[in-house]
Amino acid sequence: MAGSNQHNIPQALLRGFRIPGGSKKESQTWLYERGIAPRLEFIKDEIAVERHFYSEPSPDGSRTLDDEITDYETAFGLRLHALKNAPIDKPVDAGDAAEILAHLTIRNAYLRRTFTGATTALLDRAVEVFCDEASLRPLLGFDRETPSDRLKTLIDEHLKENPALAATGLPAHVLYQVAHMTLKERFRTFFAEQSPFITMLFDSLAVQAPAFIRDGHNKVLSSTLAPDARIEPLKKLHWRVLPSTHGRFVLPDCVALAVDDQSGLRPLIMADLKEVTTVLMPLTSDRMLAGFRQSDPIPSLEGFNEAAIAASHSFFIAARKDERLTDLADRIGESSRRLIEDTIGSTFNEFIAERSPALTARTTVPNSDDLLSGIEGPDEEREQTPAQPPPFTVHFLGCADDPTAKQIAAILFSVTESLVQWMPLDRLDGITFAADYPAALRDLDRGFTATAPLQPTTEEYGVGVAMAPLVVRDGICKTHLVMRGEIGHSLINEEESVWRTALHVVVGQLAHAACTQILDESLPGFLLKRIDDPYDGFLYNCIHSAWTGYFTSRASAAFCPEGGLAQQELLLSVLKRARDDIPAARLAYRFHGEMDKLLEIVLPRIADVLRFSGSVLGHYDGLQQSFFEEPALTSVLEEMGLRDWLMLFDSELSGLWDRRGKWTSFDEFLMLNRHVERLFWQYGLFPWRTDTGEIHVTVPLASDADKLAGLQPGL
Repeated sequence: MAGSNQHNIPQALLRGFRIPGGSKKESQTWLYERGIAPRLEFIKDEIAVERHFYSEPSPDGSRTLDDEITDYETAFGLRLHALKNAPIDKPVDAGDAAEILAHLTIRNAYLRRTFTGATTALLDRAVEVFCDEASLRPLLGFDRETPSDRLKTLIDEHLKENPALAATGLPAHVLYQVAHMTLKERFRTFFAEQSPFITMLFDSLAVQAPAFIRDGHNKVLSSTLAPDARIEPLKKLHWRVLPSTHGRFVLPDCVALAVDDQSGLRPLIMADLKEVTTVLMPLTSDRMLAGFRQSDPIPSLEGFNEAAIAASHSFFIAARKDERLTDLADRIGESSRRLIEDTIGSTFNEFIAERSPALTARTTVPNSDDLLSGIEGPDEEREQTPAQPPPFTVHFLGCADDPTAKQIAAILFSVTESLVQWMPLDRLDGITFAADYPAALRDLDRGFTATAPLQPTTEEYGVGVAMAPLVVRDGICKTHLVMRGEIGHSLINEEESVWRTALHVVVGQLAHAACTQILDESLPGFLLKRIDDPYDGFLYNCIHSAWTGYFTSRASAAFCPEGGLAQQELLLSVLKRARDDIPAARLAYRFHGEMDKLLEIVLPRIADVLRFSGSVLGHYDGLQQSFFEEPALTSVLEEMGLRDWLMLFDSELSGLWDRRGKWTSFDEFLMLNRHVERLFWQYGLFPWRTDTGEIHVTVPLASDADKLAGLQPGL
């Protein structure tokens, strides 16, 4: 009967690397492991041996896998002995050589440990992909602008089963978009709930992997100890025993190495047998079994030890101890780790590429802590000399005497001198403070013919005090800031709360100028170009102030951290106003039927929600904080079903910020139009583009079913 200590590399092979002297039972060899000093060990008890590696003793005395292997080793030992004593550089029996190699490479611990390592790496990579929201979203298609074909098919099936849904009059492509946006929006909540269970599953698989692999390995060995599928291609090689000419050989735990491409020697068990051209297995410290194509020259053995050590998984043995081998021991596992990393990496990269082709070449983004700067690439050196403040003029229209004007201007030049280290301000045309703010906006020379005169923002929840209009000077897009005169006076006010508030306004407008510059430098000519598609233009009119508000708020947040509370109150106000006004206007539309009249109410309300959402999100992202702990706003968002939407909106605005200066198309901004549609849906309106490119808005009766009960026949 076989014993409990079971060798996964036969002692008959191991003894070929024993140190001189001693009996067979007392044979010793030098064991080399990574990070551990080499040590003498007995081959019988310590080398390539593990308790019950193949099988435990059977309770009823029936034969076990280890019994089968022990019996097989009797004939195997004779063939191995014959090879060890074969004439040097003479052909040897290809069948014997092939069977020995096939047996040794499938029975050892190297195979089992490598598969365990690969499985662990695979599960670790799976955790990175499937337990990380940012990685999983594109794989499932949630980051695409349009829904996947699979989602469309599911919706088509749902439409067939639900005639009432089809009766809304909404085209299929609108329903596709609604479902897609809903999944995108709710994915974060779903992921947060399910991620711990997914992680637990992968962790459980990792713990069970060694047992699964052991069982699978033993099952294969139980069917054959020398697979014909491995023997046949090896028999086609020409086999010889070669002497050592470059020092004595070591024995790696993978036993044999092979060449199957241009990358050099690798473990035979990892090679493609159909492509193998060379196989090397050390028989003893001074003899090498070599297989090669008959048309090829005899392979060189120079460098074998280095390759064998790198190809080892856990250890190698040698009949000697020397400093060279000790140094090389640090390379143990190098080849197997690289092979696993390359295989797992390429597998996941292909998997990811198939499911999110647009994201496989993700751009490296700058650090968002650098305000609007940091747009150079990762390999580009930053400028060694500090950026110089831009040359710009400061104008005072009826709002300051000369000494006061100089004092305010000095503050402005000081502010821009500091900010220019963090945001590009080369295209700041000038700053105007005016007692008559509306007139200053109206009379501003913009250098091009605008579609409508500039007007200050006047709303029940706030009055505009500053604006950063686009101007053109000598063919270059620039920004000219126009502010109410009291902002300038507040900058020199001795009361801190006053001048800090004014500074926050000024920095926000300067950030707007920087944003305009970055956009024009990334996408030249777009700022003065109309959006070609009428539907995209219709939606973009509602969203453009959201991302500009996000950028300016994020860049200026640090200058007035407490300003977030006021911004939250404004957002809360516009949310409540939209909640009250839009349903009332929609109900009135049922009777007057004038879409333009309905949109006069809907569009400004939606634009307000988006604009103030962008400002609030930008402010708190700039402070690296979350406003979701604020109960008043959060409760309204949850009541309206917009909390998940706002989190999604935040992630997409943040992504746009991270890519600043790297934008390649304005389509990146137009993708935000989906959020305009989302808010239309929120209030029971569904805008869409017809096949002829026209804008259509559907207002299903179901949106007001409760209020129209009994009135439908008269409508």
